Amino acid sequence: MRVRLLGKSGFYFWAVLSLPLLFVVSCQSSSPSVRNTASVPPDGREELLDQLRQQVRIASPDSLRAVLSRIRTEGLDRSSAGVELFYITDRLYRAAYPMEEQQASLPAEPENSDFPRLFSEALSGAYPVVDEAHASFISLMVSTLSLLKAPVSYQDSSMPEGGERAAVTAEQLIKLNSETVLPRYLLGRYEEANKEFDKAESYYRATLEKDAGCYPASEALGRIAFSRGEYEISAGYRRDLLQRFPGQLILELQTLESYLAAGMVEDADILLADMIRRYPDNAVVVCKRPLLLELYGRYEQSSRLADALERSYGETQDLLLARARLLLQRNKNEDAIKLLAEGKDRYGTDPFFNAMYELTLLESGSADTARQLLDENRGGQTSIAALVALLKQAMEQGQWQAADGYLTALFRANGRKAEYLRFGVQIASALGKGTVAITYARELSAKDDALVGDRLLLAQSLLSFGTAGEQREASGLIETLLAKEGTLNSGDRSRLLYLKSVVTDNPSQKLDLLRSALLEDLQNFDALLAIARLYRERGELKKAYRYFSQAAALRPEDLTVAGELEEVETKLGEADGPVGYGMLRFGE
Repeated sequence: MRVRLLGKSGFYFWAVLSLPLLFVVSCQSSSPSVRNTASVPPDGREELLDQLRQQVRIASPDSLRAVLSRIRTEGLDRSSAGVELFYITDRLYRAAYPMEEQQASLPAEPENSDFPRLFSEALSGAYPVVDEAHASFISLMVSTLSLLKAPVSYQDSSMPEGGERAAVTAEQLIKLNSETVLPRYLLGRYEEANKEFDKAESYYRATLEKDAGCYPASEALGRIAFSRGEYEISAGYRRDLLQRFPGQLILELQTLESYLAAGMVEDADILLADMIRRYPDNAVVVCKRPLLLELYGRYEQSSRLADALERSYGETQDLLLARARLLLQRNKNEDAIKLLAEGKDRYGTDPFFNAMYELTLLESGSADTARQLLDENRGGQTSIAALVALLKQAMEQGQWQAADGYLTALFRANGRKAEYLRFGVQIASALGKGTVAITYARELSAKDDALVGDRLLLAQSLLSFGTAGEQREASGLIETLLAKEGTLNSGDRSRLLYLKSVVTDNPSQKLDLLRSALLEDLQNFDALLAIARLYRERGELKKAYRYFSQAAALRPEDLTVAGELEEVETKLGEADGPVGYGMLRFGE
């Protein structure tokens, strides 16, 4: 986090918070129990208010809601101290958690209190000066609310006045009370505004670990995931929030946009149909429909509806996107790219437009457009979708060194995710970097959500590049996985049987395992090729020819297999005349 202790102000902070008025600096849980009495005698009110202040310091949705309820039910709002605490709690609750249900009117401002000024200045985005005489944990926490004005639009880099001081204060508040929730979230806002997205995510996750109900942290994680091109992850966060806060139009639109960007057309269709029923005259809502129809593949419907809506509402960013994508479907790529460029000038500050702009450009199939996306300013965010597209293209074209460079960029931009590690095993294997391939495969296999196929990759890497000991390890891993009958699909079982054949020396047993692999998956290329080579070594060229033919049909671009097929065909021609493909029979 890019903050520093501010000399005298840092000393002042600690001096203030060492005062006896903050005799409680930590709590045992995020919702400390408070005595539930039917009525509180006058001499017990101050004790109860102190307990409620502890809950305010937690500053989670539940703790603030509980304090508001308790002050009302106990009649504590009849004292000046109770009036002030109710005001503080209500303003915190409204400011930090606006989607929670609120009472209709603002509470009356307490007399002779500095808190109205603190809230007014902090919520305008300025870090307020806290009077030494009235400084407390709560007043300093209020001052950090200025970070709620920290920008979350990646085109906006304007940090609120005093943002760094507010971040230092939030950091120190966490040190004083390890159970506090809101300051952690506000530190995430500070880091996100500074484009330190990994640090921001860390603070947001830490916030949710303290209190899963702190929904702004979930909202922020969905926002960051969307900006990175992780649209399905974003959709998950936003869908969960929508279930908690149904009927919130902005949240509905964000969830719909995540669905559309992720290609989750059925989810988008259900949500959009309900939104159009409730908001039939909302241009933003109804103009999403042509884009959804285009994603469904209903191109003529999409085009007609876009025409009709444009006559009613004029051009919108969603109608422009639908038109650009329809041009792509008609193979008018240059026209589509030109239209998108025009839209970028008008709508380029909107996250959803940028997402669909990027996806549409990538669908145009041009490597130049993908590189263009990497060069464009995304407010500090790397275009993950563009990197993945370029990496896959490099792999398809056998440009393994270039693919390795894109992989490194992906790791740096978005972490060592399972999908990228799978790419890594394949790339390192192709480059002959056996140790690296094994390292990637081990890391992938160790992940909590590792698939059977991921452990298969490890076994394959160990067999291909490992030491004698590592090859024995692979053999044991293969046997362990084969024993898990109920968890294997036919494709995984076929690959395992093939790998078991690799570590089997007996030719007859090897052939039986390879045939079993083909019975599980007729398109197991490695098994077909291994059988072909076994028969060729035994001089059974007709059988070898049949299996080489099948392997070549699966991978016509593989020049090695084509060469081996031609060699066998030549030998057969010399011996017997022209040959045909014949039928593949496992009993032979």
